[in-house]
Amino acid sequence: MVRTSKIRKSSVLSVAAATLAGPLLLAGPAQAAPVAITCTTNTTASGVTPSCTRDVSDGDAGGVSGAVRITANSGEYARIAFQADGEKVVMQNTWRSWKAVFELYTHSSSGWSKKATWKVSTAVTSNLSIPEGVPVYIKVCMEGGGFGCAGNNRLIA
Repeated sequence: MVRTSKIRKSSVLSVAAATLAGPLLLAGPAQAAPVAITCTTNTTASGVTPSCTRDVSDGDAGGVSGAVRITANSGEYARIAFQADGEKVVMQNTWRSWKAVFELYTHSSSGWSKKATWKVSTAVTSNLSIPEGVPVYIKVCMEGGGFGCAGNNRLIA
């Protein structure tokens, strides 16, 4: 009797331990958030702050997503984001008096070439067709006003 109780207790403890540890063993690696990086292009004027991000855990194996944003002291901003999964570009402009000029370049053996340009007053989303593994460079400038540009060339389709 005593031995049977010990077996049952240890069996119950083993089942309980396996039940608790199961989700821990099955859980995948933690997802990393986009990381702030130094913009590769920065000609922004005084009173304008550039910021760039890079995201290697975006759901596209081998792809690298990212964004570029220029923000005025007033809080107005223009932002372009490249999503490697689906080659989608999302652009936003909250500047009331200026259009934002967004550009996307791709890289080949002959260097960088412009794939698309958008002049945006509010918000636009665009789906592109870029082969997997191609380096991508996104850039945002303000049309007129002398605010300058910022860009990020550390992305991959």
